[in-house]
Amino acid sequence: MKVARLLSYIFVLISPLLTNVPARSEGFPINISLREYKQIDPLAIFLMRYRMDKPSVYIPVQLRDFALGRYNVEIGVVLRGRAKNVHVSPEDKDINFDIDNITCEITPLWLRWHPDTAIPQEGDLVEVRGWSYYDFIHDDKEDEKWRATFWEIHPVHQVIVLERAGRQ
Repeated sequence: MKVARLLSYIFVLISPLLTNVPARSEGFPINISLREYKQIDPLAIFLMRYRMDKPSVYIPVQLRDFALGRYNVEIGVVLRGRAKNVHVSPEDKDINFDIDNITCEITPLWLRWHPDTAIPQEGDLVEVRGWSYYDFIHDDKEDEKWRATFWEIHPVHQVIVLERAGRQ
């Protein structure tokens, strides 16, 4: 998916120009099967990563079931766990962190419009809310070596820090 990676770089370059982003991302599908999702235009799938609307309902998900794809794509999900591998992605400038083997990503566009969004620290116990997303950019043989699952929460809309690392 080299085209998708190129689109990601282009989006990073133009995102500072996006000052008039609508509050809702009209036209994006919700609650669809992975099979249906893979039939959607790759550009539309890519743009879903930057949707600004929040799901109307959030479903608590189990880590293992989520990683195995037992939920639909583009649903509101809630996931709890310890944040690890907290970093800023050099490619798209998203703030990335993992809960177990699930990648969670807060986009710079979301932070621009919601600067009060909490950023977890390494080891924090967090509750994360956002859209379920299947990251087709990494769905190829070369990325299989380092990723346990291609399921993510992207974009993350809320991080609630339940317990800071090292404080009990």
